Amino acid sequence: MQVRALLGILLVFAGFALAGCSGSGTSDESQVRGRYSEWARAMENERVDHYMLIFSPNYLDNGYDYVEVRIFAAELFDQYEIQDVSHQFQTVQVAGNFADVWGTEIIDALDTFDGNRPVRITTDFNDIWRYESGNWYLYGNQRSNVMAQPAPFRHSKENFNLNAKPKL
Repeated sequence: MQVRALLGILLVFAGFALAGCSGSGTSDESQVRGRYSEWARAMENERVDHYMLIFSPNYLDNGYDYVEVRIFAAELFDQYEIQDVSHQFQTVQVAGNFADVWGTEIIDALDTFDGNRPVRITTDFNDIWRYESGNWYLYGNQRSNVMAQPAPFRHSKENFNLNAKPKL
């Protein structure tokens, strides 16, 4: 009887411990998707500091690092009055502390450099996220240029095609 009660308590504690770990469960997928919502709000509010909270300080993607992304964001917010940002996801794959996300970002804005002309910017993306310091951050593919070295994907070489476009 005592053994059965002890096992029950251990299973409950194990469940709580596993629930707090970063893994490949749906809660991690939801957290990554939630970070896109935060990112969209930061863009709509045109707050560079809030926008950059999504990026890891170690961000590197095809030669663009954290500082260069910050400069790009400031230039984007200078030229465009962001009206709406949305993300359509094709896949969100989580493996350990990494997430690989394919989708499309749609930005509706007014081009202030062109008489407040309405524009829609549509971009297909493949983002790599890393779980660090208790949250998910955009990590980039960690390449100093497009083909310098293999990316730290969880995909096997047989299943990953660098030139593949997502099917949306």
